[in-house]
Amino acid sequence: MAVTLLSGCQEKQDKARHVTVSSNKQTDSLTNLLAQKDKEINNMMGTLNEIQECFRVINETEDRLTLAKNSEGIDREAFIMENMSYIQKCMRQNRQLIQKLREQVKKSSYDSDQLRKTVADYLVQLANKDKEINLLRAQLTEKDIQIRELDDKLDRISDDLNAASRENTEKAQTIASDRNTIEQQDKKLNEGFYVFGTKKELNTQQILDGSKLIFSESTKDYFTKIDIRIDNEIKLYSKSARILTHHPAGSYSLQPDAKGMYVLKILDAVSFWRTSKYLVIMVK
Repeated sequence: MAVTLLSGCQEKQDKARHVTVSSNKQTDSLTNLLAQKDKEINNMMGTLNEIQECFRVINETEDRLTLAKNSEGIDREAFIMENMSYIQKCMRQNRQLIQKLREQVKKSSYDSDQLRKTVADYLVQLANKDKEINLLRAQLTEKDIQIRELDDKLDRISDDLNAASRENTEKAQTIASDRNTIEQQDKKLNEGFYVFGTKKELNTQQILDGSKLIFSESTKDYFTKIDIRIDNEIKLYSKSARILTHHPAGSYSLQPDAKGMYVLKILDAVSFWRTSKYLVIMVK
């Protein structure tokens, strides 16, 4: 009886160990599965955020072009060409990002109708944006602004996406390169230039001819470059100051500080720099 009892206890212990090992394996498997899903979701959310940021940048650049087509600032045609090229690169990057998201959703173990619908919505949004840009190009042409044909034309959205077959590594390299280009372009598009000096100094620097302003490539070296998104205050170190370039009233204030020295404060940067990215101030 003792032998039988011990044998039964041994069998129960073996079964308990088997159940414990099996349970641990199931737990590990579930943990790995959840970790994989989290990684896939995080990757897709990162791509979604990049797509939304590209659309934001494209909208801002369109706004700048809309203002530029009616302005009379320096190098208007060059400014418009630069912006159109910038939009093209942003559109190319977004097409690649949407294709990347499409493949991520297709390969993911996370089955979501909402994600597939999001991809479809982005395709529609991209196609509509393409139409807006073509309309803007037509409006610029009507304004007698000559826009050269860009080397890389915007391809039709559906054809481009259906034909996409590049390797993921190549896409990542292209996207990284375009993103860096977009950042540099965005920085350049938000550059502003200012100069202040006495009437004699401005004449010597060939910025002023009597009472007439003169701008040329040779005079640009005398201007100070600023970021119009950040630099909103310019100290003039003079008790007399007059702005010679045209900037909308209400977009700035010109007031003396505690020592009576004038300071220019830009209150509305978008409006202030709308007609020209150059600012000339005459002091005494």
